[in-house]
Amino acid sequence: RAPIKQEDFVFVSAKGIEYRQHFLLNPPTTLSPMYEGAEQTVSLACLIDKGDTPLLVYLPESQAPLWFDPNR
Repeated sequence: RAPIKQEDFVFVSAKGIEYRQHFLLNPPTTLSPMYEGAEQTVSLACLIDKGDTPLLVYLPESQAPLWFDPNR
């Protein structure tokens, strides 16, 4: 079981600078814990600098953070 919350995600600019303000759009009351093989769809939004191509990081403080390209 992996509990998931909005604060687990961070947008990082192409220059490696964290964007600290991001928003969960049309959120359910809470994000559901995830189990192996489960899926959950949510929309995260962030105001970024014009022309930037940021990445989205799940659990940036962990030993093995997961990096995603939000443009894909």
